[in-house]
Amino acid sequence: MTAQHREELVYNDQVYYLATEPLKPYLDYGKTRVIGATTSDEYIDLVEQNQAFKTRLKKVEIKEPQDHVIYDIVYDLMQTYDSISFSRLDCSEEERRMIIEWLINTTSSKKRNYFDKASNPRLIVDIVKEAYAIAALNDCEIVTKENFCEAVLNEDRLGKSARTDAVAALRRMFPTKRECKILEFKPRNS
Repeated sequence: MTAQHREELVYNDQVYYLATEPLKPYLDYGKTRVIGATTSDEYIDLVEQNQAFKTRLKKVEIKEPQDHVIYDIVYDLMQTYDSISFSRLDCSEEERRMIIEWLINTTSSKKRNYFDKASNPRLIVDIVKEAYAIAALNDCEIVTKENFCEAVLNEDRLGKSARTDAVAALRRMFPTKRECKILEFKPRNS
């Protein structure tokens, strides 16, 4: 492509930061394309209120992915965290599967606070990041189920009863190992 026909592409995670008067001429000439992300509320408040931007920026809603897609995203994220962070999740593939499925169930839309519009995988990613951070801040090389429990209990985007129920469910899935003493049977002296 020649310099005359080159198009420029701008991506911004919070598109309303770009929705300012200086951007309008670039959008009008068609030489710059903007791909941005924001929440529905921010779009309504900051973009739709400005008729000039509303005509220049098209809203595309991305729905929450299906559970199997979320599973793959979280699985890959955990693998990445295990390879780059101080702490790692040391468990079997079956236990990892159980934890991820527990996270998906724990963060289902029915269990989220009605006022919060966070969707998955964002909510699960935040919980996983916090669990790894809790382990690292406590100088633990292993991320434990208790780190996940603490991360869920700290997550105010989930209803309080949903959080306590989820923690109880995870603890039932992975019960704490108890120390056992072997008792020796001694017959009575007659």
